[in-house]
Amino acid sequence: MTYIRKVKTGSGATAVQLLTKEKGQVVRIEHIGSAYTDEDLKILLFIARKQLQDNQIELFPEATSSLKVVIRQSYSALLWESLRQEYRKLGLQSFEGNKAETKTILPIIKEFQAEHQLKKVTVVADAAMLSASNLAELTKAGFTYIVGSRLNKIPYEIAEYQKTNQLQDQQILVSPQDGYRIVYQYRSKRASLDLRNIEKQITKAKKVIAGLINTNRTKFLTIDAQSKRLNLELIEKAKSLAGIKGYVTNLEIPDEKIIACYHQLFQVEASLRMAKSDLKARPVYHRKRDSIEAQLTIGLAALAISRRIEAQTGISINQFVKLLKPIRSAIVSINGIEFHADPELPPSVKAVLDRLSSGY
Repeated sequence: MTYIRKVKTGSGATAVQLLTKEKGQVVRIEHIGSAYTDEDLKILLFIARKQLQDNQIELFPEATSSLKVVIRQSYSALLWESLRQEYRKLGLQSFEGNKAETKTILPIIKEFQAEHQLKKVTVVADAAMLSASNLAELTKAGFTYIVGSRLNKIPYEIAEYQKTNQLQDQQILVSPQDGYRIVYQYRSKRASLDLRNIEKQITKAKKVIAGLINTNRTKFLTIDAQSKRLNLELIEKAKSLAGIKGYVTNLEIPDEKIIACYHQLFQVEASLRMAKSDLKARPVYHRKRDSIEAQLTIGLAALAISRRIEAQTGISINQFVKLLKPIRSAIVSINGIEFHADPELPPSVKAVLDRLSSGY
């Protein structure tokens, strides 16, 4: 249900709002404007009624008034201008959309370093991103790195420790190598998750063996000409590695800092999810190269703006849009003369805009 509400403001004005409630809860407030005189209030109430009734013919029309007010246009100017300002701050108005493609990661890093005039660059990536040869090239070029380690077998340091001790939550073991080191950390929360997943895979494999499901792509299943059976050796290894994560690095900083820096990758993963879902960067239905590049360029620009807004305001881009979109500006015609009507900003919106303008 939507109705008109009048509220006294701190400055002594009367704010006119359209208030929407669902199940007794306020779900939307649309500010029409603030009046300092009775005549202003009369105009704002007229505008609010027109907007509420969506210009429908009233069953009981009011007495004819000499005041003729028409809403020419209503739009979310505040939201649009906020997004445009962040676009300008990022320098995207001079973005070059036709950059040459590169075949390896090293030229990309060198180009990034030169463009941003960085003295030192540390590459952080998961285990699937960089090979041993890539890491060697990075070291040769003077770069440092933190990369997730592939645990194909139980590391020697962990195997030796587990012979006489039990790993504790957040315990760290280090394996020195020639020119780099591998930092291992055990986390009990990760171990619980890993063990639950292992049990799910074992249950699935048992169902395959019993003929309850028809699939051969099961992690702990061994199949030969005579039988299907559980791979007990692989299960035991997986359980021994539960909760353990490895980090390969040539960076000389404390082990805890290495792990903390790596965990910042979740921001990159969040950006990828946002680009694919919220910003609809995929799927791509275009066939021509220029059209494909245009869509991806727009998507990446929107992503950069969104992440900047999230970092400065502390709220998600979805929350930001939902907060600002109902704040409507309008072009109002009063007796044939057009006026621009600015919205009344509630304290919650002002607080967000203050954080956005201050950069925090």
